[in-house]
Amino acid sequence: MYEKLFRFATMTQLWLYMRCISVIFFLIFAVNELNAQSPWQLEDTIRKKYEWIYGFDNRRTHIQSQGTLIYGVFTGVGYRDKVRLKIGLNGTPFEVGNLFDVDDNLKRNRLVFLTVGNEFDFYQKDKFRLTAYSQVGYGFNFFRITNQDNQVITEEQRNIIPLELGVHGNYYLFPWLSVKLGGGWRWVFPEVSSELSGYYLKIALGFSTNKFLFSYRKWKNGSKLDD
Repeated sequence: MYEKLFRFATMTQLWLYMRCISVIFFLIFAVNELNAQSPWQLEDTIRKKYEWIYGFDNRRTHIQSQGTLIYGVFTGVGYRDKVRLKIGLNGTPFEVGNLFDVDDNLKRNRLVFLTVGNEFDFYQKDKFRLTAYSQVGYGFNFFRITNQDNQVITEEQRNIIPLELGVHGNYYLFPWLSVKLGGGWRWVFPEVSSELSGYYLKIALGFSTNKFLFSYRKWKNGSKLDD
């Protein structure tokens, strides 16, 4: 019972910590832009240069010799349509991994972790962009070890700190919807969990609320003019 309460408290504190970091990053970018603005110009400046973003962030990867998918969702803030600061929830809903020890015991893992990350578009041409990507997270690996008769020998939980660096391409189907495809490498700390490290392939969707609303209003106004 106490273990469950401690786990809940830890995740709650972590979530607040991630949100604080995101707000701090937002303020750092905002200070330079808003410092010279008069009070009645602030709302217009934020509306033009900042936007809320969210989407899916799934990564195809290998965990202990098994191909699997890390599922993810994110939300965050985009700046000048070039820089994005994000917080995300990631995990493997099902047990993954095919690692056998010297006694032929099998270790299976289930990951859950929160992340703070950023993206920077360093190349843009028409509807295509290349983006540098990095994120760091904190969470848990719930794993169990079973013998050849599928009897549970050990069932534990370990804290993990995943770090991901990569590059992906973005193709915009619409100004407000993009498809992302790329890859990179995932390091998992501490050392006892390094077996979870490995490459990943990113398959994701990005959605911009501001651009969607702008396109919708433009379409709606155009329809009224046609009438």
